[in-house]
Amino acid sequence: FDVSRLQAFYKEMSMPVQNGVFEEVFFKKSLSTWKVKMGDIVLLHCDGAKRYPMTCNWGVAEIVTIWKEYETRDDLEKDMHAGSDETIVQGAIKAEIRWFYERHDVAGVSEDVEVDEVFETDDVFILDDVTTVLAPA
Repeated sequence: FDVSRLQAFYKEMSMPVQNGVFEEVFFKKSLSTWKVKMGDIVLLHCDGAKRYPMTCNWGVAEIVTIWKEYETRDDLEKDMHAGSDETIVQGAIKAEIRWFYERHDVAGVSEDVEVDEVFETDDVFILDDVTTVLAPA
C-alpha cells in the first residue's frame, strides 16, 4: 500500500471471462472468472480487423504491475484493514503492461516466414481499463 499516493499494489487480479471474444471452435470452456498475475502474458484488445482465434484484433503483452487508485485516504485505509493485499477483484484497477511485437508490428521484418514469433520490447503502457485484457496467452 502507498498511502501517500492513495494506491494499493497487488500480485494478481481476478477478472470475469469476456464471453464472445473467442471464435466458437477455439474456446468451448464455460469459465466465469480467471486470474491474471504479474508476469503473465495476455492478449489485449487492439484497434484493427479481427484476427483468429478472437472475434476482434488483439496484441500480446506482459502484465508488469497491478494496482488500484483510491479517491480518499479513508477508502484506502478501509481496504488495508479489510483483507488481502494479494488479489484484487473490483474497483478502479489499473495495470502496466509491456508489449510484445509480432512480425507485422516491426518495420522491415519479412512476413514471408511460416513461424509465429513475438519480439520482446521495452515498450510499456498503462491500462486505465483492464477490460481490454481478453485472455491469458
